[in-house]
Amino acid sequence: SLQTDSVGGLFDYSVSDKEETRLLHKEYFNVSDIDVHPETGETVCSAAFNTGVTNIALVSGNSVEQLTEGDSFDEAPRWIPGSKGRIVFQSAGIARSGEGFYAGHGNTCVMTLDLRAGTLETALEDPAFDFLAPQYDENGSLYCIRRRYEENANRVTLLSSLKDLLFFPVRIVRAVVGYLNFFSMIYSKEPLITAGGNGKKGPDPKTVFLHGRMIDVDKQMKKAEKGDGSLIPSDWELVRIAADGSMKVIAQGVASFDLCGGEVVYSNGPKVFHVAADGTKSRIAEGSCIEKLRWCRA
Repeated sequence: SLQTDSVGGLFDYSVSDKEETRLLHKEYFNVSDIDVHPETGETVCSAAFNTGVTNIALVSGNSVEQLTEGDSFDEAPRWIPGSKGRIVFQSAGIARSGEGFYAGHGNTCVMTLDLRAGTLETALEDPAFDFLAPQYDENGSLYCIRRRYEENANRVTLLSSLKDLLFFPVRIVRAVVGYLNFFSMIYSKEPLITAGGNGKKGPDPKTVFLHGRMIDVDKQMKKAEKGDGSLIPSDWELVRIAADGSMKVIAQGVASFDLCGGEVVYSNGPKVFHVAADGTKSRIAEGSCIEKLRWCRA
């Protein structure tokens, strides 16, 4: 999928032929988390709307059929193996102020949707945790990323108000200097601020927005020097919940994962690891910050 401010599209790319085909192209089209059923070819995705709501949708020809609705973040749909009409996805309810503005969201739970029966059920929920990017394997075990739920409603406290008051003059000065420095670069090609030199090339991200939460990259890099190089907090755990309800932690500091025949691949940010069926772990790839991955076995 590809989006701009006003136009979006859905494309099919053949890895073997290196050919790209445009499937759908329309205004204000914003979809992600695409998953294609291996047998029927049906395509599900999460569709974002201008209201801030994200729902699960089914792509059919040149149209998109909305499968879920309501004031919520419904994301990361995946087809359940062994079925032709069942989907698993993550969902979090949105909280709004009296004026209708976004004020936060609840914990993220796991839902299953049966398209044939028209039923929606909660598969996994705990008020203390978020359960992200859920997937079922062929044996009926549920895999997902578990992390502590953090209430993100915007609360104004006395301490935060005092901090804003104290740093207000500093922020005003920084804003004015930055504004003047921008125009200096545009018209004279020379910066007003030269302290520290201009040897940096490319972006220098301080934070990464992942699964609805900001991650402090600098803080995580300091921790990574003592561990396996993960840029993801260690409490983001990849867990497996068996059919009998027992839970096992597969890995910690997980940004994304995928399943294939009893095996698992996952990313901790800069690295990708493979976990064999017997539990043996090995590193198979490395990059800068791998936020999402899919396993495509030839």
